[in-house]
Amino acid sequence: MIEPRLAPKSNAEDPLEKDQAIQLCAFRIGAEQYAVDLRRVDEIIQPPQLTRVPNAPPFVEGVIHVRDHLIPVIDLRRRLGLPRSPPALRPKCMICRVGREWVASLVDGASEVLRVAMSDLRPVPRLLFSPARPYVIGVCGAPDDLTLLLDLKAVFAPEAPAGDPK
Repeated sequence: MIEPRLAPKSNAEDPLEKDQAIQLCAFRIGAEQYAVDLRRVDEIIQPPQLTRVPNAPPFVEGVIHVRDHLIPVIDLRRRLGLPRSPPALRPKCMICRVGREWVASLVDGASEVLRVAMSDLRPVPRLLFSPARPYVIGVCGAPDDLTLLLDLKAVFAPEAPAGDPK
C-alpha cells in the first residue's frame, strides 16, 4: 500500500474545536481554488503513462501504475461539470486516499497548504447543490477569494444508475 507522505500527525482523541485549525491542500481548476483535507493527499505528481479502461464512466480517464498499485484517475473538471482544460495546460495528478482505496484526480496545479480555523469554515447554501451528490461541502477564505472544499468520498463515488432511487 502507498504510505501517505504529506499527512500531518493528528490526535484522534481530541474532538475538533471551533478555534482549532485544520490543514487543507489547495489546488486550482481553471480560475477557481478548491481544497481537500491534507491528511487524504499522498502526493501530487506529473501524470504518468495512463491506460484507458473500456466502458469506464465518462469522468474516468483510466488507470495509472504507481509504486506497484493500479490507481483509477478521474478528470476532476468533467466530474464537477466544468469545461475541458485548454490543450496547452499540463495537468497534475493528485493521489489521495479515500477509505481503503487510492484514487487520483487531474488538477491544473497545487497552490498551497492552507491552515484554516474551524470557525472560518462555512457551509455551502443547500440550493446550489443536489443533496444526492454534494461534491462541495463548504467554503473558506476572503469574500473575494473563496476556496471551495471538496468531499472526496462524494467526488470519487460511482454514479448511481439512471432511475435508481437514493
